[in-house]
This record gives sequence, structure tokens and C-alpha cells, in this order.
Amino acid sequence: LCGGYGLFVLILFCVSAFIASLIREKVAVIPAGFPLCAVVVFVAVGLSGCPIFRASDYNAMLGNVETREWTKDVQPKDSQHVRLVPPELAAWLADKQLGEAKGAIGSQFSVAKSLSMLQIVRGELWYVFPLDFKGFNVWTSVDAVPGYVMVHAEDPRRPVILKTNEKLVYTPGAFFGKNLERHLWSEGYRWKGLTEFTLEVDDDGQPWWVVTVFEPTIAWSGERVIGVVIVNPTTGTNQFYPVGKAPPWVDRVIPGWFVKNYIKWRGEYHGGWWNSFWSHKDITEPEIPNVVYGADQHPYWVTVATSTNEGDQSMVGVYYTSTQTGKTTFYHAV
Repeated sequence: LCGGYGLFVLILFCVSAFIASLIREKVAVIPAGFPLCAVVVFVAVGLSGCPIFRASDYNAMLGNVETREWTKDVQPKDSQHVRLVPPELAAWLADKQLGEAKGAIGSQFSVAKSLSMLQIVRGELWYVFPLDFKGFNVWTSVDAVPGYVMVHAEDPRRPVILKTNEKLVYTPGAFFGKNLERHLWSEGYRWKGLTEFTLEVDDDGQPWWVVTVFEPTIAWSGERVIGVVIVNPTTGTNQFYPVGKAPPWVDRVIPGWFVKNYIKWRGEYHGGWWNSFWSHKDITEPEIPNVVYGADQHPYWVTVATSTNEGDQSMVGVYYTSTQTGKTTFYHAV
């Protein structure tokens, strides 16, 4: 009994007890006892995860943070790999390339922008956009998705690459047993949290689905990444890798919204719940994280932290969080 599934079961219990009472024309004691107990458990578990009781746990979700001063000696960004192509332009170029492709494959497949990500392939920054089925009728008419689109993120003059010699059978846009999430449920991940379904390409040009696996650690909240499952899109075979053990070509293990939540909780609850509710001393809040590749060519979520004071929203510092391990360094703004 937890989360949305538990709430759904609880509603069914209540409806069943109500119907039983109508049939008997009196309160059905035994059927009513089940939803009553479920309500008590549901409320108790929900309250146990509230920040008022678990502020220190929320504050600790980011883990051990190394603090440094931002000086001229610190250059965490790789100057040789600067992203010059914004995501919006990359998505437009991918759509344009698909529309101009031979065989009019754009009539059956679309660019799955929500499943794309910036990544390093053979030492260069690329946007990789998977193609996916346009609908159920297309899925029943073809065997698989033909491939993906690659847009160079460093040089807007580089030709866009459309790969159509692949065979992506398992995709988020497929149906029934070929749907990627349903397939993973049948592979033992039914009771795990799955998020960030993205297509990554290894240095040999082989595409893989990389899916983040997580678990709640504070009642139904406090989601913590435990690893990624890498899926072969053609055969459906998959392998789980704990955090820190994924292959080097996997660029993103920790999702950006996880990092933003962790930084938000750290800035809000570092002084306890009462401070966050009443005193508001030294409370900070994060902006939207952005991916930056460091001088070590490893990807980092870069998150600016600002004061919550409406009269002073200046930058307090910058968090650099490894997208592969979650290790975080905080740079004070000077």
C-alpha cells in the first residue's frame, strides 16, 4: 500500500464498502473495516514522510557535498567542447532531416524529442533523437522503428545524420509487450521506479535505451537513484548497472529533476523544518539544472542557487553534480 497504486486500492475499498452497505441497507461492518484500516495506514505512512518529521533526511538526500571557492584557478567546464547549438534548433534540424528523408518515413515515424539527450559520442557533443511510431496503426503495419537522428551540438554547420539501418523493436511508443516500460515490468522491474527513457549511442554507433531505476527512501518520497537498466532496442535483452558501475559511454544516470529536488531540499531544510517554515534563515533555491561537460569530459548538472529573498535574488553559488555518479561539488560565488 503506497503511492498512487495504494490510493487507487483504497478508493476501491471505500466504493466496495459503500455498495455492500447499500445492498444490506445497513453499515457493513466487516467490509467497512478494510478501508478504515487502509485509511489509517495510508495517512500514517504519508505523515511519516512529511518534512516536519524528516527534514534532516530531506536535507541529506544530496549526499556529501564538497565546498570550494570559485576562483580563476577553477575551470570545471571543458573549453574544447562548447555547446553552440541550442536544443530548440537541434530539434528543428532533426525534424527537417526526417521530412527530407527518402521514402517519406516521416509519414510513419516522428522525432521523439522527449527521449533525446545531449551526449558525447567519439569525443564530440551530439544530440541524439530517437524516432518512434506515430500511432497504433503504424505500429501494427511495420516491424520496427528504423533508427535515430544525430545533430552535432558543437558545430551548427555539420551535416545532420539520419540513421535508418537500425531496428528498434522495443520503444516507448510501441504497444503491448513491445512497449519499453511494459517490457521492463515483465523483466522484473514492476515494483521499481522507472524514469528518463533516453536513447544513447555507444562509441561503436550501437543505440541503447538507458532507463533510470529509483526507489523512494522517505515514505513515498525521497526518490534515490539505484542505477540504470540498459536495454537492447532490437532484442529487448537488458542489464542493470548500479550507480557508479555503468559503462563509460552512458552519460546520464541521475536525472536533472532529481538533482533539482535534492538541492532544493538542502537549501530549504539545512536549518531544520522550523527554520524553513518560520525563520527562513539562509534559505536558498535552485534554478533549472543544465548539462555541461567538464574538462575531464564527464557530464555534470550545473545548478545555480539563489536566495529566496524577493529583494535579493543574487547568485549564492553553483552546484556541479555528476550525471553519472551523483557526486556534488558546491562553488561559492565570490
